[in-house]
Amino acid sequence: QQAQAVLQKDADQAVVGRAKMGITDVDEELSPSKIEEFVKSLYDKNTGHFPLGETGVLAKVEKKFGHNAAKTASSVIEQLKHNFDENLMRMRKLAGVS
Repeated sequence: QQAQAVLQKDADQAVVGRAKMGITDVDEELSPSKIEEFVKSLYDKNTGHFPLGETGVLAKVEKKFGHNAAKTASSVIEQLKHNFDENLMRMRKLAGVS
């Protein structure tokens, strides 16, 4: 019974924490578009890197959105890296540098 009370207290604190961040709905919390927007806000478009590093970004996503958001964040990170590499190759080709 004591363990159940501790778990309930932790769950209540998590709800309060999400409310303080402005997240009131669980579906909103795990919205792929919100996760994507957050990951992109941590991305440097000029260098094609994450100043915090990919692991740092994943840690921030998990802290803000929960463990289940990491998979979505990973796919956004991979997409951003792929798009940067693709654009870099295109620019090199246009510049005549291989």
